[in-house]
Amino acid sequence: DENESAIISFLKAAMIHGGATAVDARRLLEARRREVIPTNSSKMPKAKLTAKSLFSLELAYAIEKSGKGTDDAIVVLKLYLDEVKSLSRAVTYVESTKDVDSDMHNTLRGILVEYCINNDVFGDLLEVSALCGADVATLVANIPKSMFIDGLRPKLVKAVENYRLQLDMYEATSRLFEEDKICNLRDYAHRSRRGRLIDKERPGDTIILPIRKQSPTADPMLREKMDRNFRRKGSMSLFYRHVRSRQNSALPIR
Repeated sequence: DENESAIISFLKAAMIHGGATAVDARRLLEARRREVIPTNSSKMPKAKLTAKSLFSLELAYAIEKSGKGTDDAIVVLKLYLDEVKSLSRAVTYVESTKDVDSDMHNTLRGILVEYCINNDVFGDLLEVSALCGADVATLVANIPKSMFIDGLRPKLVKAVENYRLQLDMYEATSRLFEEDKICNLRDYAHRSRRGRLIDKERPGDTIILPIRKQSPTADPMLREKMDRNFRRKGSMSLFYRHVRSRQNSALPIR
């Protein structure tokens, strides 16, 4: 089943809020898989009737979130291949380890290629890898000389088309990102040069101003005196401009 199970949805929601951990989920799932299934059949011993393939997808998710190292990664890959029977999940998981650990990625890719060669699903691997954005050229180089793959040419053509489509999408999104970045920077520069309208101070507001260092001999009332002189000079200059405009228009001053 390619859909997400209810247990995985629960684990995702619970781990975000700290209600459960992937380590505890892994321990419980592994213990449940080791339990013996009760049966009334006398043909099969009870020791062999275990729930080994139960909760395979959930266990793979728990190990993927809690596991560390190549050994746990191999366990997850084998769960996807042998029990979940999902080649797409296996390829997606292998590709997710590319940026984490290159040695782990190479090991998992070798196991995946060997599995597909032994089970005659190498052609399906090419299709899924092309959809997931994997390195198809490396997979083609690993094809044995004596292997015959039905419909190999159409699959390779489709893989190249998917690669070109993804490349075009990447270039288009990169171009849009650069354009949006330039527009935002221009808008930011424009806004930083504009004046700001500040509301009138209301009772109870606290305005914190930066503390400026003053010399010990500075007059504490110097700033207030300068502001008073500036307002007086400004009002006088406004009066003189008014008188001059009246004189130019030859109108009597009232």
